[in-house]
Amino acid sequence: MRALGLSLALVVMALVVTAGAQDTSSKPGSLSWSATEAERIGKSTRVNGRVGGVFDLRVIHTEHSYNYKLRATWFTRDVIQATARLLQLTERLTDSQTEELVREATAAGDVVIMIEVDPREGSGVIPNDWSAFLGPSRKDSQDVRGENAPALAKVKGLHGVYRRDYNYELF
Repeated sequence: MRALGLSLALVVMALVVTAGAQDTSSKPGSLSWSATEAERIGKSTRVNGRVGGVFDLRVIHTEHSYNYKLRATWFTRDVIQATARLLQLTERLTDSQTEELVREATAAGDVVIMIEVDPREGSGVIPNDWSAFLGPSRKDSQDVRGENAPALAKVKGLHGVYRRDYNYELF
């Protein structure tokens, strides 16, 4: 009988501890992220790369770049929420203002990818006639052509969690 009472007491204590440890706030998950967690999530879809030639074989026209440093950030819903959460923490926004940032950014389109380009050497001028394509590797027929949308630079939820590097042009 004593063992049963002790077991019952342990079960009740475990239930009390578990119930006390639960988050009872009504906030959506992203509004309770710490700055560290939001930054980790915001950085999760950014990749760095290079486009263009590997070797500098320019004999003439050295004013042209032979390749470009490239960064791409895919703005998934989580990345947008992380960006909005960091803005909330730094600018002391309310929950409703933060949710509005997320709504505005998610309304921008189904797939939003910020592309940053930095020319290596040469004049530093980026040609206007470049294109970005999204699709599986080596399946050109399934690629989707990217659209340059400079107006999205004004949408705060699409700024990303990194500080702006002015060596790179945004697209």
